[in-house]
Amino acid sequence: MRRIWKMFDINFIIGMGGAIAIAAFIVYFFYQFLPKTKH
Repeated sequence: MRRIWKMFDINFIIGMGGAIAIAAFIVYFFYQFLPKTKH
C-alpha cells in the first residue's frame, strides 16, 4: 500500500495540477485567437 501511495506524492499531484493548468491556459489562449468566423 505504501509503495502505491508514494506514486501519489504531493509533489506529483502539484506537478500534474500545474501541467493541466498550463494545458488549459494554452487551449484558452488558442480559442481567444481563433478567427471569429469559425464560430
